[in-house]
Amino acid sequence: MGAEPRRTARLLPGTVRGKVAAAAALAMALLLAAGGVWLYIVLRSNLLDNTTGRTELAARKVAAQVDTGTARELLPPPDGGVDLVMVLDERGRVTAASQETGAAPELAGFRPPEGQDSASRTLNEGGRHEVAVVVRAQLPGGPASYVYGTTVLSDVDDATGAIGWALLASAPPLIALAAAIAWAGTGLALRPVTSIRTELAEVSSSELDRRVPDPGGADEIALLARTVNATLDRLEQAHVRQREFVADASHELRNPIAAVRSRLEVALAAPDSASVRAALDDTERLQRIAADLLLLARLDAHPQPPAEPVDLALLAAEDTARRRAARVPVELA
Repeated sequence: MGAEPRRTARLLPGTVRGKVAAAAALAMALLLAAGGVWLYIVLRSNLLDNTTGRTELAARKVAAQVDTGTARELLPPPDGGVDLVMVLDERGRVTAASQETGAAPELAGFRPPEGQDSASRTLNEGGRHEVAVVVRAQLPGGPASYVYGTTVLSDVDDATGAIGWALLASAPPLIALAAAIAWAGTGLALRPVTSIRTELAEVSSSELDRRVPDPGGADEIALLARTVNATLDRLEQAHVRQREFVADASHELRNPIAAVRSRLEVALAAPDSASVRAALDDTERLQRIAADLLLLARLDAHPQPPAEPVDLALLAAEDTARRRAARVPVELA
């Protein structure tokens, strides 16, 4: 189950341009397939209707002759590309035809349905693909006869075959053209992204003032560039604050360390409890500064806690209580 999505992902192109080009090629292939099938069906239906209409017209002309009793045993060749017209009686015997034919037994059972005077069908027997039309005729004072017209569909097959081969031959170039257009268009659209990536890769801790180019406009790439620049602004500000913090911390630590050193040197030169006590006080001050720095570091490493109201009077009282042994007296009002 899990291997199938990974295998599918490996088959897809790895870049956005490749994916867009593949999608364009697939869309063009589906469009050509759907349009080709629709065109083939519509064209063949239209040609078949036209051929059926011409064949029925030739059969009706002969049926009109049968109705008036002017039909001859050898009928003249039909017009409009119709191949054969013949007349069959109720028993299926040929009474008139435009040429010698052996198709009478095949068509004898083909009659118009009740309530209609004509019908048509497509025949595909013995390798001959043709359309057949039957029209009911009435001999004067005699039984009904049936006039059949047939037309070989070679022209229809040739035309639809040519359309089919043309669609198949034109599909690969059109699909390749759609993929090439999508590839070029996507590359042009993603050119600002390349500039943004190149500039962003060159940003370092010593060059946080650099910014990616803004292509302008209000599209997604322009919004991406502005978001990246805003992120770089915040990163630069954080870096500046960090440098200021390090400088302040160094300044705050330098004085207590110098004081501790001087106290210790005095204590070594002339042991005195007062000097040792002063050195101990400076050491405690140094510990408090280190604890404050550690607290700040921990606060920066964790998400900012939700804001809560603080009792400033209580906070001042707690800070004053911690500074009872300070060299400068602190009074709480």
